[in-house]
Amino acid sequence: MDTQNALMVVAVLIATMAYQAILSPPSGFWSAESGRNAIGTIQRRQIVPGEAVMAGDPHVFAIFTVFNALGFFASLAMISLLTNGFPLRAGLRLAILSMTATYVIAVFYMAPTHMKTVFVVVSLMGVIVLVDFAWFVLWLMEKWGIHPCRRGRRGLPSGNLLRGFKN
Repeated sequence: MDTQNALMVVAVLIATMAYQAILSPPSGFWSAESGRNAIGTIQRRQIVPGEAVMAGDPHVFAIFTVFNALGFFASLAMISLLTNGFPLRAGLRLAILSMTATYVIAVFYMAPTHMKTVFVVVSLMGVIVLVDFAWFVLWLMEKWGIHPCRRGRRGLPSGNLLRGFKN
């Protein structure tokens, strides 16, 4: 049990650090009041207000975003696995899904629109979040006794919609 608690603390710290790093990336954000020559010679592309200053070097920004996202989602997966069987798991799962969705939206908002690597990685994560959220809604509906696919009156089988999905 001590090992599980220690892993939980580490996973929560990693998720917190990764979430904060995407909200406040290294070197901050470019504001409209910033001077055009504030970055100097390291700038490789024009940055528009609201973008991360790091986005001036697209390769560094892509590497930062991809590894940050991997750390964030790996820690959320660890939290989810370590809390399997906890009471109020549905509320915790909804909170994790909501936090994941805001993470994906934050990356879309701060990233330059022309960066295909970041766009593909974050889009894939967004699709995974949407699929997981759909499974969560189906599980919740089944838990409440609402079966959207039940066809028992017509003589068709009405088996359990999510047999393998655990509480």
